[in-house]
Amino acid sequence: MIEENVVSSAGATHKVNIEQILQLIREAGKIPAQRNTRYDILRVFDDVNAKIDNDFVMQN
Repeated sequence: MIEENVVSSAGATHKVNIEQILQLIREAGKIPAQRNTRYDILRVFDDVNAKIDNDFVMQN
């Protein structure tokens, strides 16, 4: 978390490619899921053929 704050303060941006992250999780033999800060599951990405609406979501 500290590194993330330092990078953000320096003005750098970071983008996460959701499709790539989902692929890496599946290749590890896991089912990807989106969770909130309390680790409640918000969405399960169990359909390999499902389309992602916003591929780049995390920016700081």
